[in-house]
Amino acid sequence: MEWPIYRFKFFPQADYLKDLITAGTLKFSYPFKDFNDPFDCSPHIYLGSFEKFKKETKKRKLNINNKVLKANFFKARSQILRGEFYQAAPRFGVCCLTRDPFNLLMWAHYASDHKGILVVFRFDGPMLVNREKVFPMRVSYSDERPSLSLWAAAEEVEKWNLTKGRCWEYEQEERMFVMTQPDGVYEIDRKAHLEAIVLGARAPASFESDIESYVQRCRADLGIKLPLFKAQVSRTKYELEIPGFTYEAEP
Repeated sequence: MEWPIYRFKFFPQADYLKDLITAGTLKFSYPFKDFNDPFDCSPHIYLGSFEKFKKETKKRKLNINNKVLKANFFKARSQILRGEFYQAAPRFGVCCLTRDPFNLLMWAHYASDHKGILVVFRFDGPMLVNREKVFPMRVSYSDERPSLSLWAAAEEVEKWNLTKGRCWEYEQEERMFVMTQPDGVYEIDRKAHLEAIVLGARAPASFESDIESYVQRCRADLGIKLPLFKAQVSRTKYELEIPGFTYEAEP
């Protein structure tokens, strides 16, 4: 990957935008509570026989007696059958970004019907989130859910969090993960990562005024430019125009 890269995130009209712009706090969500797709982060997991489970345990040099191992096997099988295996895994946080700042559906779905904002994030390297280094990872799209063994599912959490149904392909999504800490709101380096902000084409005047005040405060606090743009509806095409905005969608 060549740095810098620019990634985009849509936000609705919300009180937390003040904290994002003036304090640099960014939310990392828990998929099983906050995401709108019931298939998200939920691969097909197959358990296999107890003997195979036992063999895989030995391969990893885990010293577990047979009684405890069997109890773990049947507990995992029960969780899988009830669809609860994923929720039983340690909590982690996900922040969703996109490579396309112009997508009309994204503006409609995630930015309050074009009344919210788009934030441009700059990456000159990984983002530091509470001592954990994170960076955007591409989501792949498929007609088939990932199929993983129990051990693979436990050890390759990022893999099964980076596949979605093909119907979501228009989002051109990338994700950042906090894996050593739970979901929540974390502070980021605004000076390093806040690159620009775009107001939606239908942003109300009062909301626009609020965002302008947050941006001015951020500029004063950090001594940075932090450009503020306003999207406009094209008169002749089904697309948005953002005067002065030089960032482009990536394939």
